[in-house]
Amino acid sequence: MQLFSSTTWKRALAVGLVTAFVVCAELPTNALAANLDKSKNLKRAEKALREGDFEQAEALLRELLSKDTQDEQARLSLSFALLKQRRLQEAYDHAARVLLSNPTSAKAHALLGQAILGSGDFRESVEEFRTALAIKEDEALAVAGLAMVDFYENRLADCVHGLRRAVDQFCGGNSGSRCGVRLHASARRHQCAVSSSARLPMRICSCWRR
Repeated sequence: MQLFSSTTWKRALAVGLVTAFVVCAELPTNALAANLDKSKNLKRAEKALREGDFEQAEALLRELLSKDTQDEQARLSLSFALLKQRRLQEAYDHAARVLLSNPTSAKAHALLGQAILGSGDFRESVEEFRTALAIKEDEALAVAGLAMVDFYENRLADCVHGLRRAVDQFCGGNSGSRCGVRLHASARRHQCAVSSSARLPMRICSCWRR
C-alpha cells in the first residue's frame, strides 16, 4: 500500500528544506547580532575610560568578560580601568592572564609595568616597559612608564621628552588637540612641581587606546 502520494511526498520534502534553510540562516544572523552588541558595549566602555568614569567602564567590561572570558581587548581595558582606580593587584592579574595566552601582547606588558611601577618597583617595571617596546616600539603606555621612571629618578629633561612622545602616540600625533594640550600642560607642571609626582603616572594615561 502506498503511504504517501507523490504530491504529499514533494510537499513534505519542500517543507523540510525550507525549515532547514531558516534554521541555518538564523545562525549567522544571531552571531552577527551578538557581535554588534559586543562591539557596542566595548565602545561604551572605552568612552567611559576616556571620560574618566572608571567604575562604569569596569562594570561594562566585566559584563563582556562574563560572556566571553577569552576577549583579550576587554580584559586589557579592564586592567587599565583597575589601574586607574589604583587597584594594582587586580590590574596586574588581568594583564598577566592575557600574557598566558598571548605572550607578545605589548599592551599587556605595558600594563604589567604600570602596575609594578605603581607598587614602587622601578627595576621590574622598566623590564616590562622595555619588553613592550621591543614588541611594539610605539606602545604609548610603555613610553609613558619609562618617562615616569625618569621623573622619579630626577631626570626631568628625559621625562618631559618621553611624555611628549607618549602624548603624540596617545593622541595620534595631533599635538594641537585638546588631549595633546592637556597632557603637554601636565608635563610642564610636573617638571616644575616634584611634590606632585604621585599623580602623574595616572594622569598621563588619560587617552586610553587599544
